[in-house]
Amino acid sequence: MNCKISLDVLNYLAELSMLKLEKEKLELLQSRLSEFLNLSNCLNGSEFKNLEPLYSNVVNSQFIPREDQIKSSLDIEKVLQNTRLKKLNQFKFNTSMESALNDSESGELN
Repeated sequence: MNCKISLDVLNYLAELSMLKLEKEKLELLQSRLSEFLNLSNCLNGSEFKNLEPLYSNVVNSQFIPREDQIKSSLDIEKVLQNTRLKKLNQFKFNTSMESALNDSESGELN
């Protein structure tokens, strides 16, 4: 089954999220989300009975606490020297998908 998200649906979601996205960004989102849905749709026909879990058994494992070690802090100037966005001696992060899309240098979603 081939799933494709319509541009109308993406426009509606962008509007609900209060995002203003250019047509190029919407088309890229459409392509990537449709690809994701198609890949995840492949799991519908898969058989999952009698599969062993891929995680270790944390219920029966023993917790062995370690002693805390006090170390000196990193120099703030050195830590922040390679970041583009900083404010009040802290990292500043984008607050929405829109600003993340606008910051993208390659014009593609990361």
